[in-house]
Amino acid sequence: MTANRTDASAPAKGSSRKRARSRWRRWVVGLGVPAVVAAAIVVLTVYTQITLTFEGRLWTLPARVYSASLHLAPGQVVDANAIALRLDRTGYARVDAAPARPGQYRKRSGSLDVYVRGFAAGERPVTPVRVLVSFAGGAIASVADERGRRLPSIDLEPELLSLVFGKQQEERMIVPLSESPKNLVNAVLAAEDARFYRHAGIDPFAVVRAAFTNVRSGKIVQGGSTITQQTVKNLYFGQERTWWRKAREALMSVILDARYPKDRILEVYLNEVYLGQRGSVAICGMQAASRYFFGRNVSDLSLAEAATLAGLIRNPGGYNPFTHPDRAVERRDLVLSAMLELGFADKAAVTRAKSEPLRVASGGAGYARAPYVVDFVRGQLAEFYAPQVIAEDGLEIYTTIDTIVQTRAEEALERGLARLETEMPSLRRQRSKRRLQGCVVVLDPRSGAILALVGGRDYQDSLTPASILDDSPLDLVSGGKTWSPANYDGEFLGPISARAALEGSRNVPTARAALAVGLDRVIAAAKSCGFTEKFEPLPSLALGAQEVTPLALATAYGTLATLGRRVPPRILEDVVSRDGRKLGKRLPETLHAVPVEAAYLIDDVLRGVLTRGTAASSAALGFRGDAAGKTGTTDDTRDAWFVGYTPQLLALVWVGYDDNAKTGLTGAVGALPIWVDLMMHVQHRWAGSSFAEPAGIVHEDVDPESGELATEGCPERVEEIFIAGTEPPACSLHQSGFRSWWNKLFRPRARPRI
Repeated sequence: MTANRTDASAPAKGSSRKRARSRWRRWVVGLGVPAVVAAAIVVLTVYTQITLTFEGRLWTLPARVYSASLHLAPGQVVDANAIALRLDRTGYARVDAAPARPGQYRKRSGSLDVYVRGFAAGERPVTPVRVLVSFAGGAIASVADERGRRLPSIDLEPELLSLVFGKQQEERMIVPLSESPKNLVNAVLAAEDARFYRHAGIDPFAVVRAAFTNVRSGKIVQGGSTITQQTVKNLYFGQERTWWRKAREALMSVILDARYPKDRILEVYLNEVYLGQRGSVAICGMQAASRYFFGRNVSDLSLAEAATLAGLIRNPGGYNPFTHPDRAVERRDLVLSAMLELGFADKAAVTRAKSEPLRVASGGAGYARAPYVVDFVRGQLAEFYAPQVIAEDGLEIYTTIDTIVQTRAEEALERGLARLETEMPSLRRQRSKRRLQGCVVVLDPRSGAILALVGGRDYQDSLTPASILDDSPLDLVSGGKTWSPANYDGEFLGPISARAALEGSRNVPTARAALAVGLDRVIAAAKSCGFTEKFEPLPSLALGAQEVTPLALATAYGTLATLGRRVPPRILEDVVSRDGRKLGKRLPETLHAVPVEAAYLIDDVLRGVLTRGTAASSAALGFRGDAAGKTGTTDDTRDAWFVGYTPQLLALVWVGYDDNAKTGLTGAVGALPIWVDLMMHVQHRWAGSSFAEPAGIVHEDVDPESGELATEGCPERVEEIFIAGTEPPACSLHQSGFRSWWNKLFRPRARPRI
């Protein structure tokens, strides 16, 4: 019985275990299948997200507005200091020894030794070349290469005037990996991810090594993120710091590594990585950083400079070579030692690199030059391109601006207005109420090219309650962190006046206004109002009718300078797409608006304005040259202006108040001295030119009293010019005998000439 009971119960226990295993399998299947499906969906979603990003446009690139290239040739009246300042603004590094690489120059007494950077702007590309420019008597005496062979001329690259941004204020210049030098690539790998080509997106060894280092130091001194992880973080996550973000970052890094070749990931990283700050603009990518810090392209970097840039990645602010040169060198040497240890560089090269002094560029390479020019350019471009294209498609916009002329115009205007406010009692009394303003337009009348444009004494001072600000989304990078100001109502109204923005307490246009004015000026204004706190220049600080334009007037006089040929003014020279294609060049249509002979007659009369007319004081002010011009003063002395020109250069100066108040100034007193100051500083543009007399002009002696051809009886005579066939008759006032007596009694006297 017992045995039978035992035998009978055995199948029951076995069935129970089978049922338990069956239930477990059902649970596993029930939970596992959805989990697998969910994981597959996540992986597919991430895969798709990465593919869309990498196959689409990774970055929006600002438009870059450039000046014209500077042509230097023997005989030009230009001093070495003016060219040296231009080199500084273009980001060249000034060195004491002979320049060894493009982007360096040495200034010595009477000469400039320049290693010219190559560039492709203009009709013919310029290759990097070292030249010696010698000066004598305020002019260029010779241009020679490094072997001493004379050159007919040399061109300096266009100067960056400004960047036109969209939402993101990031300076970035895309360079393919194939054009990145091996030293730079190896320096970045040594500094950030030596096992980049051996891991699968994440590196467990690096994580463990960083953990031990941090424990040993008692603080976080090293991270374990790979270049792939940093790329994912930069492209997708920003400054978010959570465990969930780290998990997603790891997953995306593995998928990215599986989806794309290592070289493609590294290329994106080198163009994406954040390397510092210039005001409110983030410096991103190795090429932009190389131009900013060293004044040269990545292809021209030395090993030491490449290591310096690689060292910046860990702490761009702390290792900034401009502000922390000693720390930058210390970090550079650590990267060089790592390169030696990893076999990325030999001992001799590392030793030389460590002994190389830190030579940084000027740090002032354009960016905020000639704001009135940039405003004018944007208006011109708006006729052909949508605002989004201008701000995000990376256009390279080359203008006709001569930055030496532009700088001299700005300086002459500032000096002239300051002198007037100091010397004129009536103006001095008004300084507490208003500042005297002015504008300058300089163009080449032969081509219509605008060489300089100064719309006011100070661009920031032109911000009035009626100024239009942009109330649209704005992303700024400050200190490596993204800041996106928003309005209280969450809406954006587009163009809005400064008064309306302030009355409505709208944050975004207020932030834009602060950036336009300059954060340092905002801080200075706050201090003058009584604030004693130490403010940091961060973008968020700001939140707590004319009848004829000067340019139109200049164009009209330019028609006279070209002997009647009207050439519309132009400022755009070329527009180049981000892939190097020229998008078309529109040359202005010219027409003969005034007969050649008639224009020359007017020119000749206006030459007299400077020699004996209302602008005769130009000689005492220092002007020496063949020029014509005209002063202008409104009846109520609200406007004072002077326009003067040679056959090669025309400049117009206006002086007045923005609120149309009386100045008490005439054109000769207010505008002419500024014109003379400017012209004497831009002689490289006009020195030696003179008005050529056209055919069909005849010279005759006339009687100044009658205006008729002089005869033997005329007591005085002066030479005058006429268009052939328009000469007056013989003088009827000074003939001898009965005819003279008869004409005096019964013939009307000739009307005086105007």
